[in-house]
Amino acid sequence: MQKKKILIFILIILFAFYYFRYDQGPVQTSGNTKFYLVKDRWLNQNYLKVYGTYEEKIYAGDLIPQINQDKINNRKYVLLKEFPYKEELARAIAIREDARSKRAIYKDGHTKYQNLWLEENSYVPPWDRQQKQGLTNTDANTKIIEEEGLWQEQNKIFTPNDKKIKSLYAKAAIEAKNKISRQANSNRKIVTIIWAVFTVITMGLLLKNYQSTKG
Repeated sequence: MQKKKILIFILIILFAFYYFRYDQGPVQTSGNTKFYLVKDRWLNQNYLKVYGTYEEKIYAGDLIPQINQDKINNRKYVLLKEFPYKEELARAIAIREDARSKRAIYKDGHTKYQNLWLEENSYVPPWDRQQKQGLTNTDANTKIIEEEGLWQEQNKIFTPNDKKIKSLYAKAAIEAKNKISRQANSNRKIVTIIWAVFTVITMGLLLKNYQSTKG
């Protein structure tokens, strides 16, 4: 009899534990989509419970992990030190910085060229259009024009590599967020399974106790 009471008490605790697991906030709407902020007290993890379209996907009460930006940044920097990011990033940075240092040599000429162009025009168009149109007083500014051309050559190397670096950082951030989200979902499933196993075992022991007592 004492064992039965203990098992019933454990079962009540298990069900109560699960009942108070999630804390759901008030509904928020955006168009036809409803959002609920949900907190998993067991794991201290926040989720967005979505009914409708969110980030170009359709959800029906799915729990989407809400990840702290610091966690994403920390995981991102770890990924950037691993293959394939490490090699691509190092190569792009080396090329960009080499172009930056070479471009700096012609910075003075570039600045003077921009000023000369603005003296004759209301704005500075792209380099290819500048070459077609040209400056009025070309002979007097030959050196400045040459330096501008050299600056533009290095800028053509600098710009795509700078964009590539930013792209790698953005790609790593997305991958970091996805990995953390998958881990959060995995942790939620694991603890739920553990709870379910304990509950089933307790119910089984209770049923076995009932049958032995009845017999």
